[in-house]
Amino acid sequence: MLLRNVMEPDLKTAELNYPKVLSAILAYTNFCDEHGDENLEHTAVHPRKSN
Repeated sequence: MLLRNVMEPDLKTAELNYPKVLSAILAYTNFCDEHGDENLEHTAVHPRKSN
């Protein structure tokens, strides 16, 4: 069935994006460690520039 191919994970894209996502998570974790996370106003989403 052709639909099954659409449901398969795109591992190549995930592997390419993993370092960027991990870096963003670790940066946020470090920020929360330094400043706390009680005030969520600093969590506004800002677009990142592509490299």
